Amino acid sequence: MTKKTGGTNFGLIPFASVGAGFTLAVLIVLFVVWAGTNSDHRTRVAGIHADRLQQQLNIQLAQIKLQLSSIATSIHLAQVVADTDDSARALEESALASII
Repeated sequence: MTKKTGGTNFGLIPFASVGAGFTLAVLIVLFVVWAGTNSDHRTRVAGIHADRLQQQLNIQLAQIKLQLSSIATSIHLAQVVADTDDSARALEESALASII
């Protein structure tokens, strides 16, 4: 008589059960764990992108504030405002509009 190996003692049902359990575990990982992780990653990347855009806007706003404060304290601009020459005033207004 020949000895049977340990793998041949089991029938089809235990192997099918192990295969179905493995398949079920893979499906749970794919649809539950991976989907949640993917959503968290997307949210985190969107937050990082929003923070980067906010920093760029803050830098641009600081530059505009600096330009406007230098324009507001300009002696030349004060003279143009005090002067009654409408053409010089219109010229400075167009220059300010192009800056802003």
